[in-house]
Amino acid sequence: MDFSEKLRLLRSKQRLTQGEAAKLAGVSLRTYKGYELGERMPKNHDTYINLCSAFNVDLNLLLSDEEEFVLNIKEKHGSSAKRDAQEMIDGVLGLFAGGEISLEDKKAVLDALEEAYYKAKIENQKYAPKDKS
Repeated sequence: MDFSEKLRLLRSKQRLTQGEAAKLAGVSLRTYKGYELGERMPKNHDTYINLCSAFNVDLNLLLSDEEEFVLNIKEKHGSSAKRDAQEMIDGVLGLFAGGEISLEDKKAVLDALEEAYYKAKIENQKYAPKDKS
């Protein structure tokens, strides 16, 4: 189940409108609708925290798409990419679960990963084949 599906399910269980959920999340209705339609993801860590608070769920519930992610990686790019993705996930989970890393440092890691993702996405779009229709 992806992020958008989780939001719709959680919101319906709480019997909230999209407007009410948006207000609790601290985002506009348009932004929230984008989350539920799968058109966008929160860019701010605080938005995830607000959503967790609004729906009374743990952050891991909203962010735990790792199995789906790894399966999709294997289908698209092969088993070596799957292994690399799994190692990356295991490393981040290990970093967060053990040791003495502060909440502030965890947020910095998440922010850095998100920034790397968006940079790669933009870079990949430059090299995507253009539609000639």
